[in-house]
Amino acid sequence: MTHNFVWGNIHLPTKSKELLGNEENIVAIRNILDDLKNKKNVSNCICLYGASGIGKNLIISLLLKESNFTETQIDFNDVKIYFFF
Repeated sequence: MTHNFVWGNIHLPTKSKELLGNEENIVAIRNILDDLKNKKNVSNCICLYGASGIGKNLIISLLLKESNFTETQIDFNDVKIYFFF
């Protein structure tokens, strides 16, 4: 029997309460999502940036799922920016 388990995926958090570190940022993002849900005057876009492998996608995916939002990811490496002067 072959198991296609990746060690990291076995221990991957499935709820935001299981996340370690970044508590202030997690609370800030959760507050933004709550404001969006309550239709308060906030932007409908959250842009996360930082070094590779620090958990940006995991954090936002869990928080969006818990808040019943649909996730859309844009990789800015695939976006061309044009400047007009």
